[in-house]
Amino acid sequence: MIVRILHLEDDSSCATLVRAIVANGDSPVEVDRAKDRQSFVAALQGVQYDAILSDYHLPDIDAREALKIVRQMAPDTPFIVVTGSVGEEMALELLWEGAREIVLKNRLDRLGTAVARLRTEVEAKREHRRIEEALRKSEIYFRALIDNSLDIISVLDLDGLVRFQSQSIDRILGYGTTELVGRSAFELVHPDDRARVTSVFGRLVQAPGTVEIADFRVLHKNGSYITLESQGIRLDDPGVGGVLVNSRDVSEHKRTEGALRDSESRFRAIYEGSNDAVMLLTEKGFFDCNRRTLEMFGVGRKSDFEGMHPADVSPRLQPDGRDSRSAAQERIETAFSRGHHRFEWMHRRQNGEDFPAEVLLSAHELAGERVLQATVRDITDRKKTEEELRRAHAETEQILSSISSILIGVDRDDRVSLWNATSVSTFGLQPDRVIGRPLGECPVRWDWTAILACISSCRRDGRPSRHDEIRYTRSDGKEGFLAITVNPINSPEGVYLGFLLLGADITERRILESQLVQALKLESIGLLAAGIAHEINTPTQYVGDNTRFLRDAFSDLLKVQASFGQLLEGCRAGSVTPGQIADVDAALERADIGYLTEEIPKAIQQSLEGLERVTRIVRAMKDFAHPGTGEKTPVDINKAIDSTATVARNEWKYVADLVTDFAPALPPVPCLPGELNQVFLNVIINAAHAIAAARGDESAPKGLITIQTMRDGDWVEIRVSDTGTGIPEAIRSRVFDPFFTTKGIGKGTGQGLSVSHDVVVKKHGGTIAFETEVGKGTTFIIRLPLEVEDHET
Repeated sequence: MIVRILHLEDDSSCATLVRAIVANGDSPVEVDRAKDRQSFVAALQGVQYDAILSDYHLPDIDAREALKIVRQMAPDTPFIVVTGSVGEEMALELLWEGAREIVLKNRLDRLGTAVARLRTEVEAKREHRRIEEALRKSEIYFRALIDNSLDIISVLDLDGLVRFQSQSIDRILGYGTTELVGRSAFELVHPDDRARVTSVFGRLVQAPGTVEIADFRVLHKNGSYITLESQGIRLDDPGVGGVLVNSRDVSEHKRTEGALRDSESRFRAIYEGSNDAVMLLTEKGFFDCNRRTLEMFGVGRKSDFEGMHPADVSPRLQPDGRDSRSAAQERIETAFSRGHHRFEWMHRRQNGEDFPAEVLLSAHELAGERVLQATVRDITDRKKTEEELRRAHAETEQILSSISSILIGVDRDDRVSLWNATSVSTFGLQPDRVIGRPLGECPVRWDWTAILACISSCRRDGRPSRHDEIRYTRSDGKEGFLAITVNPINSPEGVYLGFLLLGADITERRILESQLVQALKLESIGLLAAGIAHEINTPTQYVGDNTRFLRDAFSDLLKVQASFGQLLEGCRAGSVTPGQIADVDAALERADIGYLTEEIPKAIQQSLEGLERVTRIVRAMKDFAHPGTGEKTPVDINKAIDSTATVARNEWKYVADLVTDFAPALPPVPCLPGELNQVFLNVIINAAHAIAAARGDESAPKGLITIQTMRDGDWVEIRVSDTGTGIPEAIRSRVFDPFFTTKGIGKGTGQGLSVSHDVVVKKHGGTIAFETEVGKGTTFIIRLPLEVEDHET
C-alpha cells in the first residue's frame, strides 16, 4: 500500500531531507512537493492525499492559510506542520484549528514517528472504507433484489405487526412501503379468510424454521380484494427477528382456474343441452353421446348407444345406393385425414323411421388417442322448407307471368331485376336483354322524360308515383299509351332497396273514351286495374324483396362453398395454408350463417303470405268480373259484396274503414253477377268519395263505410252507409239522372248511379233508394227479390 503525501515547502534542501526521512519505513511513500499557493491548490484538486506536510512560512502562504484550504478541499486529510520555530500560542492555535501535529525542523526524527503512525492510520482508514463499500454494495444488491422482486417481501414481528414492506406492495396492493408499518397485517385480510390466516401465522410463530403456504384475499387500497399466495417462515436471525413473508398476486391465476371450471361446466351444459345430437367415436364406433342423441335416434340409455357404429343407426343403403357401412367408414377416414368433414346423410331411428341429417365430423385428440366428434342435425324440416320454397318460387313465377300488367323490378343500383311476360309482349324485349342492366340503358322506346320524373318523385317522396299517359312504341311499331305506377321497395327497417314499376297499356281505353256509352265501364276498368295493381304491389314487394334476399343469401352461400372448395383442394393437396383458413373464416363471417338461418324461414313465410294475399285478390277479381251470360244465376250476395269491396279497396282504404255486417245463411239471389257487381262498386266508390270530400285533407280522421245485408221476407236488402257530406236537398231528386254529377271535371261521368238504377230496377225488379243527412252521411238501400223475374227491356 502506497502512502501519498503532499509537502508544501519552498526550501529545496529541507524538502529533500523530509523526503528521505518519511521514505524510511516499511511501506512505500510518495511525496509530492508544492512550492507556493498556486501549486498547492492545484495538487489538492488533482490527487487525494493521505497526509499533508506544510512549512509555516512561505512567501505567499503560511500554514494557517494552507490549513484552511485543506479543510475546504480535503477535510479528512491529516495536516502536519513542519517548521523551524513557532510560538506556543501559535502552535496551540494551529492544533485548535485542526493540525494533527507540529514538528520542528531541528527535531525531524519525530517526523518519522509521526509518519509511521500515519501509515497505520491510513491502512486502518482504507480497510474501514473497503468494509463500508462492501457493505454498501451488498445493501444495494439485496435492496435491488427486494425492490425489483415481483413478490411482496414483508417482515412481521411475532405479534403480526408489519415491520418492513418491499416496494412491490405499491404495485400489487397500492400501499406505500411505510404506509402499513406498525399496523397488524391481519386487518387487511378478508373477514372470511382472517381466522384461517391467523391460525397459519400462529403455527409459524410456534415452530421456527418451518414453512407455511396459504392463499387468501387482501384488501387493495382501491377497495377491491386481491388474492395472494404467501409463503412464511420464522427466522431467529437477529437481523430479522420475526416472520419473513413472500407474497405474490395469484388473482389472475385464480380467475383462470375459475374460468376453466366455468368453461368446462358451460361446455358440458352446451354439450348436454344442444338441440343437435353430439357424439364421440373412433373408427370402431361411438363411446359417448349427449341426451339429444338418445332422443333423436330413439335409444333408451347411453350404454345402449355406446359401441354402435354409424351404420347401425342408418338404413342399409344411402339414397345414392351406396352401402351405409362402407360409406360411413370412408367419411370417417376422410375426417381423420382432413381434420373435419361435413356432409348430408340418411339416418334411421330405432323405430325404423329414416330422416335426413347434416353431419359434421371434427377430429380431436383425447387422452393421446385421435377421436371424432360427430354433430348430427335433423334437417327434415329444412328439406320440407326447401321444397316449399322451390314450389313457392315456381308459383310466384307463374303468378308473375300470368299478371297482365307490366311488372318491372329495379334494385337499389338501378339495375333491372324483374321483367315479366307482359313486359316482354309489350316492349318486345326478352329478359336476357334487360335483366342485370341499368334501367336507363335498356332499349325501351317510351317517354323517358316522363318515366324518369315519375321515378324521381317516388324516390323523393318515398311513396308511389303514378303517371297515366306515358307514350311508348309497342312491339308492333305502333304508338300507344301506358299507365305507370312506380312503387318504392323498402326493407322492414325502412332501407331503400329499389322500386317496382307497374304499368298497363291504356291505348284501347283512350280510344274507347271517345264513346260516351262505354265511358262508365272504361272508368271502372281503369279504376279497378290500377287498384288491383296497387293492391298486388305490396305482396309483390314481399315476394320481390324476399326473392332478392334469397338470391343474395344463395350467392353468399356459394362464396362460402367456394372458400370451402379451395380449402378442400388444399386439404387434398396436403398444403392447407393459413390464408385459405382465413378465407374460409372471412367467408363465413361475411355470409353470417346464423343470420341466414334465422331469416330465410321468415322470408319464405312472408312470400307465402304475400302469394296468399295475391291469390285472394285475384279470386275476388274473378268473382267480381263474372262473365255476362245474359242469364240470371243464383249468387251469394255476401260473397259478391265482399269481392267487390276487395277489388275496390284501393279506393276506400286511404279515406275510410269498411265494416261489413252480413246476415248469415242468406239465400242465393238470382241475378246478373257482373252487372250487379258494377252496382255495388259504384255505391262503394261514391261512399269513399263522399267521405274524402268531408275530410278535406289527409290529416282528418278516417270515415266509416258500413255494409249490411239482411233478409226481409222474399227480399234481400243491402244497405251501404257512409259518414260523408250527405246529399243537399236541392239535388236529391237528380241523383239518378244520367250525366248528373257533383264531382269535379275528370272525376266522374255522371253515369254511375244512373246505370246502377237501371240495373237494379229494370233488370232485377228491385229498388234503390237513399237516406241522407247533410254533414252526417248517406245510406243507399238496395232491395232485390228472391224470385226470378225477367225485367230486362
